[in-house]
Amino acid sequence: DTNAKKKKYIICDHNRDGDSYRSPWTNAYYPPLDSISSSEDNQQNGSGLKPSHHLRALEIHANEVLDSYRELYYGKDNSVSSVYLWDKHGT
Repeated sequence: DTNAKKKKYIICDHNRDGDSYRSPWTNAYYPPLDSISSSEDNQQNGSGLKPSHHLRALEIHANEVLDSYRELYYGKDNSVSSVYLWDKHGT
Protein backbone atom coordinates (compact mmCIF):
# COMPACT_ATOMS: atom_id res chain seq x y z
CA ASP A 1 0.00 0.00 0.00
CA THR A 2 1.65 3.22 -1.18
CA ASN A 3 -0.24 5.39 1.33
CA ALA A 4 0.90 3.21 4.23
CA LYS A 5 4.54 3.65 3.22
CA LYS A 6 4.15 7.43 3.36
CA LYS A 7 2.44 7.55 6.77
CA LYS A 8 4.43 8.95 9.65
CA TYR A 9 4.75 6.95 12.84
CA ILE A 10 6.23 7.33 16.29
CA ILE A 11 9.66 5.81 16.78
CA CYS A 12 10.50 4.56 20.24
CA ASP A 13 12.04 1.59 22.05
CA HIS A 14 8.81 -0.38 21.59
CA ASN A 15 9.24 -0.64 17.81
CA ARG A 16 13.04 -0.62 17.63
CA ASP A 17 15.37 -3.40 16.52
CA GLY A 18 18.99 -2.34 16.27
CA ASP A 19 19.02 0.94 14.34
CA SER A 20 15.69 0.26 12.61
CA TYR A 21 12.10 0.94 13.57
CA ARG A 22 8.98 -1.06 12.66
CA SER A 23 6.17 0.88 11.02
CA PRO A 24 2.72 0.06 12.43
CA TRP A 25 1.32 0.76 8.95
CA THR A 26 3.47 -1.59 6.87
CA ASN A 27 4.90 -3.93 9.55
CA ALA A 28 8.31 -3.42 7.90
CA TYR A 29 11.47 -2.09 9.50
CA TYR A 30 13.03 1.16 8.22
CA PRO A 31 15.78 1.28 7.34
CA PRO A 32 15.59 -2.42 6.39
CA LEU A 33 17.19 -4.77 8.90
CA ASP A 34 20.42 -6.55 8.20
CA SER A 35 22.03 -9.26 10.28
CA ILE A 36 24.60 -6.83 11.71
CA SER A 37 22.26 -4.09 13.00
CA SER A 38 19.42 -6.39 14.09
CA SER A 39 19.70 -7.69 17.62
CA GLU A 40 20.18 -11.46 17.65
CA ASP A 41 17.48 -12.01 20.28
CA ASN A 42 14.88 -10.10 18.25
CA GLN A 43 15.64 -11.57 14.86
CA GLN A 44 13.11 -13.95 13.30
CA ASN A 45 14.17 -15.20 9.86
CA GLY A 46 15.96 -11.92 9.13
CA SER A 47 12.78 -9.84 9.37
CA GLY A 48 13.01 -8.67 12.96
CA LEU A 49 10.58 -9.11 15.82
CA LYS A 50 6.94 -8.80 14.75
CA PRO A 51 3.61 -9.50 16.46
CA SER A 52 1.68 -12.72 15.78
CA HIS A 53 -0.91 -12.67 12.99
CA HIS A 54 -3.75 -12.28 15.51
CA LEU A 55 -2.10 -9.33 17.27
CA ARG A 56 -1.05 -7.80 13.95
CA ALA A 57 -4.69 -7.75 12.83
CA LEU A 58 -5.65 -6.11 16.12
CA GLU A 59 -2.76 -3.64 15.78
CA ILE A 60 -3.92 -2.62 12.29
CA HIS A 61 -7.46 -2.03 13.55
CA ALA A 62 -6.24 -0.08 16.61
CA ASN A 63 -4.06 2.15 14.40
CA GLU A 64 -6.97 2.85 12.04
CA VAL A 65 -9.26 3.79 14.93
CA LEU A 66 -6.67 5.93 16.71
CA ASP A 67 -5.69 7.59 13.42
CA SER A 68 -9.32 8.60 12.77
CA TYR A 69 -9.64 10.00 16.30
CA ARG A 70 -6.30 11.80 15.98
CA GLU A 71 -7.33 13.46 12.70
CA LEU A 72 -10.68 14.62 14.10
CA TYR A 73 -9.33 15.86 17.43
CA TYR A 74 -5.84 17.17 16.57
CA GLY A 75 -5.98 17.75 12.82
CA LYS A 76 -4.52 15.84 9.93
CA ASP A 77 -1.20 17.68 9.61
CA ASN A 78 -0.49 18.55 13.25
CA SER A 79 -0.14 15.15 14.89
CA VAL A 80 1.09 11.56 14.66
CA SER A 81 -0.20 8.45 16.39
CA SER A 82 1.01 4.86 16.61
CA VAL A 83 -0.15 1.68 18.33
CA TYR A 84 2.30 -1.18 18.84
CA LEU A 85 1.20 -4.58 20.14
CA TRP A 86 3.48 -7.43 21.16
CA ASP A 87 2.92 -11.00 22.21
CA LYS A 88 3.51 -11.60 25.90
CA HIS A 89 6.31 -14.10 26.40
CA GLY A 90 6.68 -16.46 29.33
CA THR A 91 3.02 -17.22 29.96
